[in-house]
Amino acid sequence: MINAQRKKIIAIGSLLVLTLLPSGPALGDTIKDASINSTDLKLVKSNRFKASDVGFLIKDLSTGEILTQHNANALFVPASTTKVFSSAYALEKLGADARFNTQLRKTGTVTDGVLKGNLIIVGGGDPFLTASNLFQMAIDLKSQGIKKIDGDFLYDESNLPGQHAIDPASELDQGFNPGVSALSVEFNRFFYWRSGRSRGTAKSQFDPIPQIPSFTLKKSNSNFPPGTDQTYQVNPGGEEWSFSTKKRYPRRNELPVRNPGKYTAEFFRFLANKVGIEIPGSKRANNKIESDLVTQIRSKSVLELSEAALEYSNNLFSELLLLQAAKKENEEVPDLMSAAQMLQAWVVKSTESKESSGIVLVNGSGLTAQNQVSPELMTEFLYRFAQRKYGEKSFWALLSISGWKGWIARRLHDNENSFSVWAKTGSMDYASSIAGVFFTKRNRPIAFSIFATDKEKRKKINPPLNSKSLKLKRAAAGWNAKAHVLQDKLLHHWITSY
Repeated sequence: MINAQRKKIIAIGSLLVLTLLPSGPALGDTIKDASINSTDLKLVKSNRFKASDVGFLIKDLSTGEILTQHNANALFVPASTTKVFSSAYALEKLGADARFNTQLRKTGTVTDGVLKGNLIIVGGGDPFLTASNLFQMAIDLKSQGIKKIDGDFLYDESNLPGQHAIDPASELDQGFNPGVSALSVEFNRFFYWRSGRSRGTAKSQFDPIPQIPSFTLKKSNSNFPPGTDQTYQVNPGGEEWSFSTKKRYPRRNELPVRNPGKYTAEFFRFLANKVGIEIPGSKRANNKIESDLVTQIRSKSVLELSEAALEYSNNLFSELLLLQAAKKENEEVPDLMSAAQMLQAWVVKSTESKESSGIVLVNGSGLTAQNQVSPELMTEFLYRFAQRKYGEKSFWALLSISGWKGWIARRLHDNENSFSVWAKTGSMDYASSIAGVFFTKRNRPIAFSIFATDKEKRKKINPPLNSKSLKLKRAAAGWNAKAHVLQDKLLHHWITSY
């Protein structure tokens, strides 16, 4: 079913590129004027990459001149550089100062500290809601004299569509692939501790932090599929994670939350109990209920959230920002794939793109090999949006800085290259990318994108894995490190040459 849905999105995405053709000059008309620099090609080959696995394009921000390109119209896996699109989309559609509210509401009356009615926690799509925020809500509830709820405790996540995982075909036991919901907390991740003197799983105990009764951990004597460390089941009461006695686990690690609305509600209930409030187990609200506001938490601004999404590459941030922006454009957006389809159409329109430029998006974080983008389109997007100002900051000021911060803090950190590259990176197994703006030694600003994808190896590590493909997957770290070296060498060459 998942594969069928993705094929449908890809087909629709291709149709969108065909139908949203602009009039007048368009992206793709001038690409023939640029050719690859011989040094660039030598760098690709000397770093042991096939020429077909690499693509790039660089364009002068001041003059619009394309200085060099290679495979500029080819499609590559953009990984987290997709966040460049979703962040700009959110800023454009929502505005830099927009914020999202998480509310605690009630029905009925309070008598002798008892609420004779329902308590409702309502998610507003804040991707940065924390345990401290929930604790403050509990304190605010108690300050109104409420010590017990004599009614239902409901959670409402209906403000945005949700799903159990960002990418159902990706690693489902990894914290970077959490569930998505309008009611989310702590990035929809939780930690577990393994206790016991033995390193073996059979004699160990696994405890979730926080210890919420409806979210449980258990041991299993089953052999899990290759590449899978934990399995899970989602049910109306919460979720259950299993650890195989045939595997060994670290003392502490994180896992994704698969039922975020339920988890957030139970997390609040857990914290409310700390301040002496008795709340029954949570239930999902089936419809909107007329109620009174008790307290609310306002999110950081869209500008702040976008900067965090770009600097820390948080997948949940990007997906919730995408859903918020898509909802602003169409109140009835049904799911994440539909929101990604809207983002794709917007990118095509914003870059005046032709079919040859190519883009297919199925989510806004880049956590999928199904996303496909050409260097030509990415660079053109940056050429048009890098200097656009949102609130107090220009878009390129939101990006990571070479030698200083974000995912390129430890790259290009020498005196010649530090602070010369402002960019977003992306990485999946056998797919690596970097896109942004660099400054030459003459302080000439250049929009750029560099993509590397080994499509043959990517295809071989698609689930389900076997022992051979698992070995190939584990070797991906070396390939990606090699891609970083190539990207940095290309950037250094361009910084010193133009």
